[in-house]
Amino acid sequence: MASPNLRETVSEHSFDSSDLHYDLSEVHVWLADLSAWQDPDISCLDEEERSRSARLRFDADRGRYERSHAFLRHVLAQYTGTDPGVLVFKSAEHGKPFLLRGPRFNLSHAGERAAVAVAAREEVGVDIESTVRRVDPEEILTRFFHPADLAAWRATPRAERVDRFFEAWTRQEAVLKALGTGIAGGLGRSPVLNPPAGAPWRLYPIEAGPGYKATLAVL
Repeated sequence: MASPNLRETVSEHSFDSSDLHYDLSEVHVWLADLSAWQDPDISCLDEEERSRSARLRFDADRGRYERSHAFLRHVLAQYTGTDPGVLVFKSAEHGKPFLLRGPRFNLSHAGERAAVAVAAREEVGVDIESTVRRVDPEEILTRFFHPADLAAWRATPRAERVDRFFEAWTRQEAVLKALGTGIAGGLGRSPVLNPPAGAPWRLYPIEAGPGYKATLAVL
């Protein structure tokens, strides 16, 4: 399976566009440690983003939401050549945000990590998850994944099953986000651990640091 020209960037929030060389064949993935962004400029958030943040119950969740969305705006501003605050997001049928003029993109955040995927031509979806939490992999895989994924997980050595589970989780989420359907697109319709030949999407692991698992999907 051919790999896209994939560039992973660990952002320190300087957003220096002088080093941004963007080829139309590239897919960029930006990663951020939200806890390291002590004084984020959240003035760029629009009214809807502020409203969503205000509805979150806990201060920590509001802070992560605001940082991740400000991070997204600052990243996209490097590609559009505009101020982060003037970017106007529209929503597709199932809620996936897009820009009328600008690259295709996707945002994911979990815990203190955020990931932004950016592409000029292809639809992208990215998902990042914290692996430091208690879950019941077998129950989740049985209910929400293709039977082939459950079988592949069961065939995995026990010491590797947690990692394998989050690989499946982030792969399925990334695919649904790239498709722009979310869970409305149908959970478990196609195996993601061993995708069938001819699948319209391509999957790539993203190194997100200890305690996190991330996957990029490209259509």
